[in-house]
Amino acid sequence: YPLYSYIMEGGRDSSSPMGTEPAPLNLTGQTVAAQDILQKTKAILERCYAYASYDAYQALKKLYYQYRNEISIDTAVMSLFEQRINALAHYTGDVEYHPLLDTYYFINNKKWDKVYAYAWNSSSDKLAEWPGVKLDKVGTNDDGNDVYAVHFASAGQYGNLIFDAGSNQAQTVDIDLTKYAGNAFYIGSSSDSKYTVKNCSWDDGNNPPPPPEPEEQSLFLRYYVTDEHDWTKLDTAFTKNSDGQIIARYTASSDKTFSFCVFDDTDKQYYCVSESQKFTYAPGEEQTYTLTAMSSRGKSISVYGLADKSTLDLIYDPLTKKITVRCEAKEPEKLANLSTCSAETIQKGASVTVNAKATGGTGGYTYGVYYKKQSSTKWSAAQSYQDNPTVTFTPAAATVYDICVKVKDSSGTIAKQYFTVTVNDTKLSNRSTLSADTIKKGKSVIVNAKATGGTGGYTYGVYYKKQTATKWAAAQSYKANSTITVTPAAAVTYDICVKVKDSSGTIAKKYFTLTVTR
Repeated sequence: YPLYSYIMEGGRDSSSPMGTEPAPLNLTGQTVAAQDILQKTKAILERCYAYASYDAYQALKKLYYQYRNEISIDTAVMSLFEQRINALAHYTGDVEYHPLLDTYYFINNKKWDKVYAYAWNSSSDKLAEWPGVKLDKVGTNDDGNDVYAVHFASAGQYGNLIFDAGSNQAQTVDIDLTKYAGNAFYIGSSSDSKYTVKNCSWDDGNNPPPPPEPEEQSLFLRYYVTDEHDWTKLDTAFTKNSDGQIIARYTASSDKTFSFCVFDDTDKQYYCVSESQKFTYAPGEEQTYTLTAMSSRGKSISVYGLADKSTLDLIYDPLTKKITVRCEAKEPEKLANLSTCSAETIQKGASVTVNAKATGGTGGYTYGVYYKKQSSTKWSAAQSYQDNPTVTFTPAAATVYDICVKVKDSSGTIAKQYFTVTVNDTKLSNRSTLSADTIKKGKSVIVNAKATGGTGGYTYGVYYKKQTATKWAAAQSYKANSTITVTPAAAVTYDICVKVKDSSGTIAKKYFTLTVTR
């Protein structure tokens, strides 16, 4: 605390154990060589680490990072910063030493607004609750990416680490710290909505060098299956995949137990486990083992529960001498198109709505809706691929349409669903007429039956009755003939009903009144 107070007060701490307060260097109005200042500051920082408390050291580092951007390549204007540096340089009091034993760095190459670290060994042994502790920026690399640090109180305090951008935000996969040699991580690629990481080293503010290249070595997989016990060399050696992993693949041709260890190309160097290991095959599962270099074959790793065509990836890390047995991932559910169409028959001028829906695949669905007249070969787009699942459109003609709904997932796989919609002309309308509304007894009246809309194929029925009666008489039951003559027998008032029926069975009626005089 005395040192921390001394730094923050610019060398003016009345409780200072120095006895005499040093006079800070006054550079007001002067310019000094930037490189001299940087070298001096860096040297003080390094010396400070050995004698200062952690809080004091971090306070000074923050000052360094705060003001260093004001230093040009040739000159710098120094004020409070130089005073504090001088104060620290002359400080000789007793201080508490807390060495920093474990630090990991995150290079923010995805430009997250905030960075958190979540570290744990178990649900009850963790650095902080999710999303973890918020990290401070400690530097910037040559690519312009900010660097953040998380500190553990002791070396190896936590075995697992996740970097994230906050609750419900982007995050890395779980990082097993025992598997990495470098002390820094940056984003690789996305996997299952989480980012994989790449490992490198960070030298406390300097640009991280690339991770060390493993020693080139030709390795082969030797294995046997139960009841054979003859070690067999694979046709191909371990090879590097696109992620730089050294990998060999084994595909089972039976359900027998698979046991293996690793040989180099001289057939004299073995890489085996010290004790026999057993692993049960399950899609998507994996297990990592540490191998030991031996001059003779040691114990093997055995995988049980294989079936014909089961696939194992064996991933070897020459830096850590670890091998990971990874079972083939479970095949994802096949993409299925569950889209629906609102109607099979509509009237001309009405709309039809497609509700696009999918399951399975890799998610991230987009939907395309296309239609055409059944007599045509050319499709029109109601919607090209978009994430909108509800698509409404209005067919222009009274005919039969084919509709195709396409669902595409994030991998580009497409599943189709087809529908048929019949578009009828406008609603059936009875446009019949009567030749007269008054006639003399013995004369006739003519009904001109006519219709529009509906589904066509019209037939006509004409019925009449005295207005005082309830029983109708048929002048014509449903026929295609559209001109019907009616001759009333009495000098009274008659009701006449004309019925029109289309091919779908829809009926439209129209009524007339006819007066018959003497």
